Order: sequence, then C-alpha cells, then structure tokens
Amino acid sequence: MASAIETLVKQAMKTFGDRRLCQKNFDKLKNLINNITTEDIKLDKRVLDYVSKQPAPMCVMDIFENENLTIVIFILKHGVKMPMHDHPGMHGLLKVISGMVELSSYSLKTKGDHVIKANEEITAVRHRPVSLHSNSSVCIFTPMEKNLHEILCVEGPAAFLDILSP
Repeated sequence: MASAIETLVKQAMKTFGDRRLCQKNFDKLKNLINNITTEDIKLDKRVLDYVSKQPAPMCVMDIFENENLTIVIFILKHGVKMPMHDHPGMHGLLKVISGMVELSSYSLKTKGDHVIKANEEITAVRHRPVSLHSNSSVCIFTPMEKNLHEILCVEGPAAFLDILSP
C-alpha cells in the first residue's frame, strides 16, 4: 500500500501531467493535501528543533520534481517572512502542516501573458491576510488569483507543503 505522500505525488502527477486541468483530479488533489500530516512526511519535533537552531532563516526539503510540477516543504523560523514573490503562469497549493503562518496575497490586474517592465505601474487587488495552521484548508493560487504573495511565520517553526505547476 502506498504512503499518503506517495499517493499525493501520484495524484499531483495525474492532475498536472495533462495541460488541461481536470476539476475532478484537482478536487481529489486538494482533498489529499488537506489530509497530509507531519507524520506522513516524517517531519518530527527533532527536525523542527534542528531547523530553529540553524543560522539560515528557512529550510527547503525537496519531495518531488519533474517538468510538470514541483513538490517541496518549506520550514520557516519564527518571525521569518518569505518575501513577496510570484509564480508566473503557475498553479500552486500551499498546506501548512506545523506551526502557523500569515499569508498576504494579491491578484494582479493584467492579462495573463503580460510581461511587467521595470518601473511599470500595475494594479493589484489586495486580498485579506489569512492565518493558516495545520487544521486550515489548503490555500490555492492560480495564474490570475493570489499569485503574488508573502508568507510570515507567526508561530514557529512553521512547515508547509507547496505544490507548484508547471
């Protein structure tokens, strides 16, 4: 029998392996990621304690990567902010599995294929910041919605599973 993380990886490959995003596969992936725990990925207190004692502000654990998707776990120290960033043209799923983060996100009001030039003014919709913890549902990013975001660890260390495609 496959482990929960193996099942998640297989479903992510099925969901994002075909360029046509099938809602049924996406819903199944959301359900699977919502049920992932620290035990499923062998992320115990010793690992979190080790990360909090290291000089680096965060740690990244690679889970899986191919041409269609990337699955990683980020561990942020308490008070660390992952700076504002985006994933142009990508879908993303973020699931907190330990600690708590505050997510601030924006949706750019540009056409999907628009390339932003240096010093160009753009308009964005600011979404209400949300606090996410292990009991929170997965947060979804699309190429046009909430794709510009920053993540602040407010109770840490905090760990979250991140799936990006392509």
